[in-house]
Amino acid sequence: MRRPSTFRSRSGEGDRTRRRGWQLVELMTVVALVAMILFMTASVLFRMMAIESTAGRALQDQATLTRLATQFRRDAHQAIGVRASDDDPRLTFVLPQVGEIHYRREGDATLVRELRTSGQRIAMDAWTVPGVRWSFETSTPGLVRLARVPALSPEDSVSQGHSPASRRAERIDAAVGLLSDAVAVAPISQAEERP
Repeated sequence: MRRPSTFRSRSGEGDRTRRRGWQLVELMTVVALVAMILFMTASVLFRMMAIESTAGRALQDQATLTRLATQFRRDAHQAIGVRASDDDPRLTFVLPQVGEIHYRREGDATLVRELRTSGQRIAMDAWTVPGVRWSFETSTPGLVRLARVPALSPEDSVSQGHSPASRRAERIDAAVGLLSDAVAVAPISQAEERP
């Protein structure tokens, strides 16, 4: 019987008919390519999560403003009078037979609504939109304006992670006494007792 012949290389090395395995350079190239692909994928995922977070904050801020505008207008329409002061961050709607509704600022970003009857607080709501400042305007008789002004510059707002919606100046206008016959607009006097 005849033995199968082996192929010898020209250099005279042993019985290598095929190359087996990977060389170190090939392995390093594959590892580097996989690392680059993983890095790019991670950076894209990080950017997508940041965009989603910003969009979520913007939607939440917009929902808060919508609830506030609805409640503010409802209160103004039911009121028979409004009291405000330029030096006091408070607005008071006088309601028929119920009492008063006080809107006041707490800090720059929070607006608090209190329903009071005979000096007792019956209900309280609060709305917070970061990066804004609230102000009240009653310059036009029968019209009340709740203005929302950015408290930060656009660059500072973005760097602190606030949504783009919180950088726009907006206002909520409401007609006082739309559901009642008489409307009285009076400033709050210093001698008037505040709860």
